[in-house]
Amino acid sequence: NSLAALCAFKDEPGEQVKSILRAARLAEVSDAKLADFISRQVGKTARVLWEHPTHGGDTMHGFTENYVRVEAPFRPELVNTVTTLTLTPDNISTQQ
Repeated sequence: NSLAALCAFKDEPGEQVKSILRAARLAEVSDAKLADFISRQVGKTARVLWEHPTHGGDTMHGFTENYVRVEAPFRPELVNTVTTLTLTPDNISTQQ
């Protein structure tokens, strides 16, 4: 949280505060650009390289050619294979 970071350095020199605020703003811009990019992928068909199951073991994740992380129910035969998938809000991972 940028406000918490600012409060932690309230007694620091002005340049350090400016640097913290600039970093926080850049992080916000980066997050917004990523969300915009991901939203533009919905409805597209992409090739996905599937990886091992997630920690719980009931889902697996993979990455498209442009590194959009997707999720699906775990199917051991898909690990280390490439399939095509139509990207939807339900299969695009929230953990990019």
